[in-house]
Parts: sequence; C-alpha cells; structure tokens
Amino acid sequence: MSRGQQAPTADVYPEWVPFPTDNQRVREVRALGFGWPLVALRSEVWTEVGASRPRLRGAVGEAPRAISRRSYPVGLSVWPVWPGLVVDTGLYAAVAAVPMFLWPAVRRRRWKREGLCSACGYERGGLPVCPECGRRAHQPPERTMGPACAPEPISPTGSPACHRAAAGV
Repeated sequence: MSRGQQAPTADVYPEWVPFPTDNQRVREVRALGFGWPLVALRSEVWTEVGASRPRLRGAVGEAPRAISRRSYPVGLSVWPVWPGLVVDTGLYAAVAAVPMFLWPAVRRRRWKREGLCSACGYERGGLPVCPECGRRAHQPPERTMGPACAPEPISPTGSPACHRAAAGV
C-alpha cells in the first residue's frame, strides 16, 4: 500500500469476501468468485507472513502454474455463495426447461399439419382413429355461414334458422 492510502475495511467488500482479523499473520488474501449472472462459487488464496507459498482454500485440486498462468494457485472452487448459487441454478433450469417443454408441442403441431396422429406420429391414412394408438383424430369445428349464424335453438326440422334462410326455406 502506498503512502496516503488507507487500508481497506470489510464493509466495502461483498460479505463472501474473507477479511483477516488482526491476530492472523496474513500478508495477502485473494478472494476468487465465479458464476454468472451472480457469483455462485468462491475460493480464497491466503498468503501468510513467512510462508514459502500461498495456500489455496475452498477449492479442489490445484492447476499447474503452466496451465493457469497466474502468480497464485488456482483450483476448482467449491465453496458456495448461496444467494448467487440459487439465482444461477434457477436461471439455468428455466433456460433448459423451455426447449424441453416446447419441443413436444412443436412436434405435435407438425404431425397434425402433416396429417399424422398428434399423439404418436403414426400415419393415420385418413382414418378417424389412429390405428397405432387408438386416439381419435382432431375434428375441426363445423363451419357456419358467417356472423348471421349465431348460436340459437335448433328448429323442429333439426337445422338452425340461418341455414334455412340461406337455403331459401
């Protein structure tokens, strides 16, 4: 630390960053946080006064310096930062769930458009019931003659009044 600078205090860092107490003989602490969009995993590199090399905490294994190209040891961080881990996991689960739920709907729609059974994809051959799974084919609603054919009671002859009028009855 150069002249005129004050030593940093713990309140300027996130709560997951370690801050040595006065009785610890620590020269340097590096807090490594990983995750996106929030920090989800962390590890620490502690350099103690008089130690020959820094000590890695909160990580599994240690990458060789030739691979990591850092002046301090690095490993696979395993200490969770719980709020970040929960948010990141929820985000990634939602992103993964969209195609899992969307794909079957797209596939059924394509099968239906191609005249296949919407349940199993088997060719129905124009049959009202699928010969493979037994599901009834989707029947489109009956077309009416326009807005004049609003739902109304059926006459004793069995046809709505608007159909009788269109037929000249």
